[in-house]
Amino acid sequence: MSTLFVNKLKAAVGSVINLPSGQRIKSEDTGGIVAPGQVVQVQQYYIGGGDTNDGHHTSVTTPGTGAGSGASAFGRGSAITTSSRTPTASEFQVDITPKFSNSLIRIEFNYYIHTQAVNQSGNCKVVRTISGGTATSIWQPPTNTTSGFGNNYQNAASSVHEVRHLLAFDKPNTTTSTNYRIYYYNYATTNVMYFAYNSDNHWSCNSALTVTEIAQ
Repeated sequence: MSTLFVNKLKAAVGSVINLPSGQRIKSEDTGGIVAPGQVVQVQQYYIGGGDTNDGHHTSVTTPGTGAGSGASAFGRGSAITTSSRTPTASEFQVDITPKFSNSLIRIEFNYYIHTQAVNQSGNCKVVRTISGGTATSIWQPPTNTTSGFGNNYQNAASSVHEVRHLLAFDKPNTTTSTNYRIYYYNYATTNVMYFAYNSDNHWSCNSALTVTEIAQ
């Protein structure tokens, strides 16, 4: 195998450099080939520390099925019921080391939530920590003087089940290890279930926290 040293490639004729069919260029490192707007890397955490295809329903035509049963039904172990208005760290966290200091970081989170009373909202916020330093809230729902209400505030329905999606962006301006973590907290002090239904034989969706580095 030979090594070619070059600083810049330019087409001899025209403006296109062609790669013959069946050939490819492969980088041995994350972000080795990059252009503005390109995905550099993706890091994920799935509910219960699982994987992409975990927990998918076992029948296409029967809605009430899922992996496991009883207390071992998929996601059951991740269910949390709380009446607290204090933001609390969840199991959903991802460590990512940006390859470029000017990268844009995209954070996505889908999750189940069940409010059990009127005038209530169950909220999630995104907290970033760089190299174990000071935790910083980089995204949270709309708030008022009571608490966050904007994720799913209900002033009429007393029992609401939802799957919600959170999308946030960040520019940490670093190439050191960066942690993104989901914190959960209530608007009021009645109970809210987070991430899975807190009862046997109830299956969660495959909730995931996805953190993507995008080159600029």
